[in-house]
Amino acid sequence: MSLTSPSTAETLLIFVDAARNALDGLLQLLLQEQELLTHNKIDFLAELSSRKQLAAVAAEQAGAQLRQQFNQAGMPEDADVAQWLTDQAPAALEAWQDLREIARKAELYNRNNGLLIDTRRQLLDQFISQLASSRGDALSYSPRGQLNSGSGGRLSRDKV
Repeated sequence: MSLTSPSTAETLLIFVDAARNALDGLLQLLLQEQELLTHNKIDFLAELSSRKQLAAVAAEQAGAQLRQQFNQAGMPEDADVAQWLTDQAPAALEAWQDLREIARKAELYNRNNGLLIDTRRQLLDQFISQLASSRGDALSYSPRGQLNSGSGGRLSRDKV
């Protein structure tokens, strides 16, 4: 049995589409981030990070609005959403499946980008340690987080 009000099913489709579009915007930024990381274009990461944060907030808000619409439409908290949509609002099922696939991809790219960043940081730390040990310097961090050599000089991690 479908929802009695066609407008309720249409409203669900609108909110599923909005969540899908918001999450796809975040996914596109994650793809750009991976491109920058893999091609060593780190100068552009700060600006992209700001845009990514805004996109993440927008996706979260769209998801919260969608959950609210599901609640208003009477979907039980523990329902299988795909099955519930099949029964109640089949017009929204394809958009829901797209949303789930985009969410899966976004999670994968976000995790991989984090690994790329962590690997890059580890390699950079190793390089700086090797450089300092070849000079006979001990490395430490200043109270402001700056990397210092034992001879009083500062080493920069920028653009390495």
